[in-house]
Amino acid sequence: MAEFIKKAGSLKADHGVLTINVVNVKIPAQFITLEIRGINGDFIGQQRFQTLFSNSLSISLPKGKYMVILMIPGYVPKYYSIIMRKNHHHSIRSILLPLKNCSPVQDFS
Repeated sequence: MAEFIKKAGSLKADHGVLTINVVNVKIPAQFITLEIRGINGDFIGQQRFQTLFSNSLSISLPKGKYMVILMIPGYVPKYYSIIMRKNHHHSIRSILLPLKNCSPVQDFS
């Protein structure tokens, strides 16, 4: 995946659960936000967690297609297309969206 993933975190799907692991974030007490939207952009939900207490977050998702936005302070938001399947062969890929959807924050990746 993108260099950002190697430096700041990873996103994986296994057995119907989406897990984000965050590593090497410059300030340990950051709030990380994971926003989940339908593939058409409809807002489904948002989870926040503080890296001071945990460096991972797991969310159960039903079968379907999702767009997931990973927001770490100081980084440009990263967008992923995720397909959760019943047979656990999930797929995650980085997707490029127009720059108007990204914050002007410098991307440190």
